[in-house]
Amino acid sequence: MAGRIPSWTRLTKARSRDAIAPDSLPHWGTPQAATLHLMPVSANEPNFPICTGVIDAGPVVGSKDGVVHVTVGGTWTTMRQSTTWMTYGANQSTSLGIGVAPSVGGNFTESGTVTVTSGLKETFKKHTGNLSRLYRTDFVYELYRYCGHTFTEAKDWAGGKIYQNVTALQNLTKCVPEGSGPASSTVSKGSAATFKGGVSIAGDIGINLSAQTGYSATATLFFDDNNPNDPGAKLCGTTDFPGSANPGWVQLEP
Repeated sequence: MAGRIPSWTRLTKARSRDAIAPDSLPHWGTPQAATLHLMPVSANEPNFPICTGVIDAGPVVGSKDGVVHVTVGGTWTTMRQSTTWMTYGANQSTSLGIGVAPSVGGNFTESGTVTVTSGLKETFKKHTGNLSRLYRTDFVYELYRYCGHTFTEAKDWAGGKIYQNVTALQNLTKCVPEGSGPASSTVSKGSAATFKGGVSIAGDIGINLSAQTGYSATATLFFDDNNPNDPGAKLCGTTDFPGSANPGWVQLEP
């Protein structure tokens, strides 16, 4: 008999470690609803028992207080006289991957996402030069146990600013002219591409998880072309034009 897939929808709320919630998971921040699905260990496994509670097992083991670095955005540029930066503001939401293991000590896979909302504003430092960067901040990941399974998800945003240098994007075709320099551009709407390994949690559970933040008034990318002699730069998206609903990652280039 094929195993029945248990699922639940929860509004989270504050709770101490090892507490048992009969029918819901905790929630931190603005109320959100999410449905999680745990797969049977094998096709021959009997139906799952009726599980009445979720056990909070505390922060992920290898990280201090469960703090994990997460990528929330990036700016790419190939222009030597450009300045780029990002703001990540209060009430901004980021969708973060959930890790699920079939048993305590089993291997984790990603299954579903949870949305966490920020509580303060972080303004990442400006940088001048043809340096492309990812912008990272810290979230708190917690472990839970349910029906013999273990899973981990983000429960809160911790804050902070971390930078990671990356290589420039190649062969972009979704570009718009920015005119002769100096010129300034912002990206403040639309969907960013998902950072598939954006949650750096492999040291704790063996795999990294995904992260995705949409552009908005509280999650904005900034591109300045500072060269007064520049005949004209262009701003390019990876999946569509920078001003579209789905620009993906964005790069400033000659």
